[in-house]
Amino acid sequence: MSERLSCCVPFCRRTIKQDRFPKADECLCSVHWPLVSKVIKGRRSSIRIQLANTSDPSRKERLHHLDHLLWERAKKQAIERAAGI
Repeated sequence: MSERLSCCVPFCRRTIKQDRFPKADECLCSVHWPLVSKVIKGRRSSIRIQLANTSDPSRKERLHHLDHLLWERAKKQAIERAAGI
């Protein structure tokens, strides 16, 4: 059986296959991902496109850091909205 990732939202019992996101340590399930604002999703998508198109190592490092910060913000927002805060 393949490894599964649990949703980051507390008390959510949903999981997804590790195969979908091989490098990920955590995820948001299909119920909680829509709770994240479109602005955060769009910024994260833009950063990931820039990451794919750059070869400068220092720029890649900065973009990875920004991607991580946006992921943390998305996770926080999903948790808060799921709790009704």
